[in-house]
Amino acid sequence: MRAKLAELLDAIPSLGRLPPEILSLLDLSELRVPRGRVAEARTALEREFGCHVVAYERSPSGSGDPDALHLCRIATAARLTPDHLDRLLAAETSLETERISFVAYERLSPR
Repeated sequence: MRAKLAELLDAIPSLGRLPPEILSLLDLSELRVPRGRVAEARTALEREFGCHVVAYERSPSGSGDPDALHLCRIATAARLTPDHLDRLLAAETSLETERISFVAYERLSPR
């Protein structure tokens, strides 16, 4: 898990704004380390929306541990316009073979 955390922090430096004690407890199992086209799309969405965008592995509902510390429990969902939601869906659809979902979060505060 430490290797995946290092990869995520390298790919999404804003996650480094979370306190180390939170990062060490964070369940990373559903997060996707963005590479290639996924990384390009994620970065473009962040620039367009002005918020953090994270890629998740698309998995069957209920496959994760509901008691684990997930990013969605500590970060606030971004308020997206209908146009932004359409753009997010279009990005996911264009990457259908990657089986990812994008989630937008408000900017994390520096530590």
